[in-house]
Amino acid sequence: MAAMLENMLQRHTTAYARLITGEIAIERGRMGDGIEAFRDAQKRHDSWFGRFLLGKAYVEAGHFPEALAELDLCVKRRGETADVFFNDIPTLRYLPAAYYWLGRSQEGVGAASEAKKAYEQFLGLRGEANPSDPLAADAKRRISAL
Repeated sequence: MAAMLENMLQRHTTAYARLITGEIAIERGRMGDGIEAFRDAQKRHDSWFGRFLLGKAYVEAGHFPEALAELDLCVKRRGETADVFFNDIPTLRYLPAAYYWLGRSQEGVGAASEAKKAYEQFLGLRGEANPSDPLAADAKRRISAL
């Protein structure tokens, strides 16, 4: 899929190819390669989904200030979430997770009250999901620890 998108030569398709490449690198434990691919994707096309993946990767790598910058922009630009894949079918699937990862980044920089608010926002959207969202249990645990 990444090779097909890369060969389309349009900036947004090559950006999405780099996002796929970054996700594969993260899955294989190559965090640096994944983050670099996400950064490259953002240079090609500034997308909500690219910022989300980059912010999440920064949290997982323990780079909380960088994660906070990306995820804060995701929440501010939440209206773009509906058109995350340039598709005619809108989706808000990734927006709740942006609040969870924003909370993680805020917690990482020591902003406990802001993190609690972000986790509560996430739980308001996904706390009663069926099937249950695995991030919900973690968000509840993190709120009780703050």
